[in-house]
Amino acid sequence: MPTLKVSYAIRPVTALCFVDIGRNHLLLSGESSCLRVFNVDTLNPLHSLQVFKTEVIHGIIELNTSTTGEDPVRCLIWGGRSVCIVLLENSVDQSGMLGFKLRVYSSELSLNDWILDACCKTSESDKYFTKSLSQTFLISSHNILLSLSLSSPLQKDSSYSISSTTFALGPQSMLYSAHLTYLDSGRLLVASGTIFGEVLIWTCPNNLILHSDGVQSGTLAYSFSGHEGSVYGVRIADGFTCPGYDVSQRSVVSCSDDRTIRIWDISNVDSQVIKREESDHQTGFGETKSDDTGQGSQCLATTMGHASRIWGVRFLSRNDNRWQMLSYGEDASSHIWHFDYPTVMSKHPSILKLEGLYEYHAGKNIWAVATSKRLDGTYIVSTGGADGRIALYTVDFDNTRDLNNAVTVPGGEDDVPLSTTSSSFLGGGKPSTFIFAALQGRWDLHRVLNSKTPSYPSGVFKGTASLVSRSPTDQSFDDEYLYSEEGVLTTEQGLSLKGSRQYVYRYERKNDTITAWFVKPEDHSSVDYLFHLFEFEKYEEGNEYRQEQPSMIAADGHHLCIDDQYDTTYVFYPNDSGLKSWSVKYDVKGPQKDYCADATYTRNPVMTRNTNVVSMGKEISKQRSKQSVEAKRIQEQKGQSLFKQRDVPKSCSWIAEREILATTVEGKVIIGELRTQDSAKSAVWERFGQQDVSWKEVSHIEDLASHSLVTSLLSLEAALLSGKKGFIYLYIRAQHCISLMKTLPGKVSNIFSQELSVPSWLPINDQGKSFGIIVTCVGSQTAYFFAVESGRRRGEDFTISELTNIELPSSFIVTCAHWIESESLLALGSRDGNLCLYDALNFRSTVGIVVVSRSLLRLHGEDAITVIQTMPSHSSISGTYILSAGRDGKYAVHGIRACRGSANLKIHFDTLHISKPPFGPNIEGAYFDDTTNDLLLWGFRSTSFVVWNCTRQQEIFVVSCGGAHRSWTYQPTAGDKGGRFVWTKASTYNIYIQNQPSHIILQSGSHGREIKTMAFYTSDDSTTIGNLMVTGSEDTTIRVRSIGSMSTPPFQGINNELVLQQHTTGVQQVRFSPNGTLLFSAGSREEFFVWRIAVVPGFPMGITLDGVCPLVTPVADLRIMDFTVVGINGIVDVGLNDQLLITMVYSDSSIRVWRYSTREQDVFGSTTTPQTDNFQLMSTGTYTGNCCLTKVQNVTFGTQHYLATTSTDGFIALWPMPTHPQPTIESTHHLQVHASGINALQVLPHSDTDCIIVTGGDDGALVFTRCTFCVNNNGGHSIHGRSLYRARAHAAAITAVQAVTECPSATYFIFSGSTDQLLKHWTLTVDMSQPSVKGFRLVEEGSVFSGVQDLACVDAGVTAAGRRALWLGGVGLEAWNWA
Repeated sequence: MPTLKVSYAIRPVTALCFVDIGRNHLLLSGESSCLRVFNVDTLNPLHSLQVFKTEVIHGIIELNTSTTGEDPVRCLIWGGRSVCIVLLENSVDQSGMLGFKLRVYSSELSLNDWILDACCKTSESDKYFTKSLSQTFLISSHNILLSLSLSSPLQKDSSYSISSTTFALGPQSMLYSAHLTYLDSGRLLVASGTIFGEVLIWTCPNNLILHSDGVQSGTLAYSFSGHEGSVYGVRIADGFTCPGYDVSQRSVVSCSDDRTIRIWDISNVDSQVIKREESDHQTGFGETKSDDTGQGSQCLATTMGHASRIWGVRFLSRNDNRWQMLSYGEDASSHIWHFDYPTVMSKHPSILKLEGLYEYHAGKNIWAVATSKRLDGTYIVSTGGADGRIALYTVDFDNTRDLNNAVTVPGGEDDVPLSTTSSSFLGGGKPSTFIFAALQGRWDLHRVLNSKTPSYPSGVFKGTASLVSRSPTDQSFDDEYLYSEEGVLTTEQGLSLKGSRQYVYRYERKNDTITAWFVKPEDHSSVDYLFHLFEFEKYEEGNEYRQEQPSMIAADGHHLCIDDQYDTTYVFYPNDSGLKSWSVKYDVKGPQKDYCADATYTRNPVMTRNTNVVSMGKEISKQRSKQSVEAKRIQEQKGQSLFKQRDVPKSCSWIAEREILATTVEGKVIIGELRTQDSAKSAVWERFGQQDVSWKEVSHIEDLASHSLVTSLLSLEAALLSGKKGFIYLYIRAQHCISLMKTLPGKVSNIFSQELSVPSWLPINDQGKSFGIIVTCVGSQTAYFFAVESGRRRGEDFTISELTNIELPSSFIVTCAHWIESESLLALGSRDGNLCLYDALNFRSTVGIVVVSRSLLRLHGEDAITVIQTMPSHSSISGTYILSAGRDGKYAVHGIRACRGSANLKIHFDTLHISKPPFGPNIEGAYFDDTTNDLLLWGFRSTSFVVWNCTRQQEIFVVSCGGAHRSWTYQPTAGDKGGRFVWTKASTYNIYIQNQPSHIILQSGSHGREIKTMAFYTSDDSTTIGNLMVTGSEDTTIRVRSIGSMSTPPFQGINNELVLQQHTTGVQQVRFSPNGTLLFSAGSREEFFVWRIAVVPGFPMGITLDGVCPLVTPVADLRIMDFTVVGINGIVDVGLNDQLLITMVYSDSSIRVWRYSTREQDVFGSTTTPQTDNFQLMSTGTYTGNCCLTKVQNVTFGTQHYLATTSTDGFIALWPMPTHPQPTIESTHHLQVHASGINALQVLPHSDTDCIIVTGGDDGALVFTRCTFCVNNNGGHSIHGRSLYRARAHAAAITAVQAVTECPSATYFIFSGSTDQLLKHWTLTVDMSQPSVKGFRLVEEGSVFSGVQDLACVDAGVTAAGRRALWLGGVGLEAWNWA
């Protein structure tokens, strides 16, 4: 019988808590029913412990402190209805190293209600480790306060036991959230968030009112309403003294399903008492009541904070009357806010201002947050999400700035960021930017409907509408709003109908357009298809608008929906602060429709001030200040005197670690030198000292006025400059001089430089460091090459080679250049995605023209190639590989080999890997770090500059700079910790230096949604890719991983992950080809992709999209439920020229068999576009129109091949496998084995005449069906099936089955997984000599509880150490080793 033990686990992180033991900073993480401890200083996992049998951990608090590090720390853990105490204590491992381990201190206590929060108050005598639980309380979901007590163990080695007692009853209500704390007076203060949108503030036990049944009742102090959804999070701030107030000021913050954050004043909570009549009370939904009690309580501030539901809020720090807060939610982001507590003289609510947006998680939902204040005043924030990832970052109250003031020096550039002032389009601009920014926020909606047909009602609709900013769901757009309206339609007959509607509005900066889109009816959020384009009216001839502020701006939109024509008219009424109001009129005409809907939108007076905050939030969220602590942008402080009023920066580049060479529009050449104060450092986190820059003028060259380029020769501490007349200048830092070096026939458009190893074909001497230079001119079809070599000693003159002309193809505009030295090739990339290769051996001559050797079209579609770079050599992989990247947002790895014979040059070129990192769409540079061997890419995401670590799938560096059109330069630092970035904005050179990553990933995590499928490929050949695991998820991504050793469970085992993002819907199934060279994936909307896997140096593997299955039906949401892949005619090993048979089953009860021909690799000129003509439809069949086919597998009886399918009616059906094209196939055998749908299927071959089909279904049954192939006397054949039925094998639906025994066998080990979160293992012994299933014997060997919820798949794999592992996928990922 197999013995199971968890060896790897990634589950949603649902609770976090920082714990300090002496000088050791630890982090406790609750993941399912297990508790983990990490060392924050060393970033190492230390220990793991299962604390509950089945409940998920929801909260952790410390019960005592340990300042010396010698005393253990007790932690109260709760989740669901369970609570227990865990001891965190010192331990010493086998090597004598000091560590920490977890130990169960008390047994699990199960209550009758869900626990929402807990608190503990300890006196000075109880501050350290004691066995008392005095003053420890819980709050339940029914607003009941419970006290805990601790009992000594009955036996010496057993754990303590805890018990609970009802302490006080709060106001009757059902809660989604609560927070407990103590007042200075000693009373317990409770904030409760109800499912009906109320925030209830009550206290106890002082002045308690005795309830009729003898149980104490709390004192209700405040009842706040105003949220329009359930309250998911509440938090009470510490009291503080504020000038002008007689009493200590205190507030509570709440967040809700309505995506708003509200701050409430509860300063008079000590003396406040109100009475709530339960019989008259309904819900808290509705408008905010500024004075519920008649004693001045009010909502201090409110804002719409996230793109979706907000799960929680935290107060961080306070500086005088300014508070800093954190919020987190369903959109997998955390936000940092600040608000100023209102003074006595303030007449208006305060404003919540966004300081930073942090997006370090995949998919949906941040479930847990923990904060820890350090001695230097910074806060370490840890977030845990549904993806299982734990992220750490710092927040510094003193150094976090309002992002609207990121650039303080007024500018003169033509690019204006989104703002809510109408002056943003005056002076010849277009109004799209202004209109889009001003639309954001909350509006009162009044719509009049007049219908001429009785089928469509007429009446008046009143309600509210909101436009909430969210990250663009399509990277071709720069900004995006989700429009939501809710209200009541009163018809002419007096009938009241509630209604809601959603759209998506998008802004594209490139074309300056606004578009409206329909949303999918399933989730009312995802973009479906285009509604219309905003066509703005012109006020004058041409494309320019009036110079004065218009009184109104109009736009039209048109949409034909089958037979119905929608004509839309927009009218916007601007004012100095944004939009005063706007209106939309729909005229709809069609065969069944003829109505007009006229809507007017006005700002809600109560929300006006707070909506302005939301209006600012768009620009703020785009700027994404994620590194406010780790790095500071350096502003020019001493160089402003160098610039006249009309002189502005032009171009710049780094020439040394702390020096910048820059030019201005007037032709000045200046040097900027950075000066740094001392930095304060700790073991993990580094804070950066205040820096400044001093400028010094080097020269003034008229040729550099209005147009100039600066290209660095960094290792030479030199730079090349060029202006409008074709002169090229050389600046040498050691000599502090600029000299004329070359003269070209036209204005220089680009200068490309690369340090070379001085090969034999370079036309200079091998004396020092050498650079190859490629120069292009505007409008010229000739590029120019020369080389620059430094002297042996510092300060010597440089050697410059003669010019060599390079003939360019027609209309070839060079955007990047690179010498592939190992192959003696020069590669040039163009603006339209083409690549040209030149034979560098022709460069031996210093005169003449070098012509193109080979040309590769559309390497990156029709977008510019911005990066070509030789990849570092690898000891185990021979050959030359290059990296390319472009403005299509993708990077690719290619194998290249130049074959020089007696005749022509032949170049072998093969694309091995294509990937699209999430930060795009513009990739502008790449860097292989010498220290870590990681690949770093950088480029632009909308208006932000981003550095992305492709190896670790982690964002390193983000700066809001305005976009890619600005002049900028970036220099990475060793160890991929950040870098130095300079850009021009607002007539200023702005400098940003970062020496640490923006955040640290403590635990890498996995998918952001539930895993639906997985597959394994195991190889015994060490020269190939090795052992691979692939998972597909509802988050539409596929993750391919190499599996390493899991000798240190449960924290090691999966490394080197690649993420594939081709699918647009949830992934239903993934499978490998028999030899592991191809990967297949399927999803909804008939999406079926074929991926080719290859060996790539420095990467876990290379993956390219090899083929796409064509669509065959007009059904928009037809889902491929499952598929199977075999070599044609039973071929097992699939080579490049072999063919495969792919059988797919669909949600409409159809089955299709396809022949797939693998794509041959071209010697040169192979396209990177996947093919659809590789697929040939062989046969089509239909099971029944009323059922959905769920699974399919191949069944073989000797030379006879069949397909076994399952369906939602509980039947197994067998289909003959077609080996040649035939129009239709029909099922020949049917056998009902389940009472309802079948979710799991595995075929166990036993002999040429027998097989066993294992199924699991919605009925919770596990069924083993014996299929016997019989040859009749007349030469025909038949198949007989009989089943062994195990009813109630699980308490819920069985979703996966997996056999781990080699077939055939007399004994099979079977594992079954279910949504009851149990993994059961069974032993099936078979005696095929007996008829039917009389020789079958099934024994349940045992079961284990899995932390994976919504279990969807179970598969068998192996580790690099050769150990077998059973992998479980669902909401999380687990590996169980068995012996």
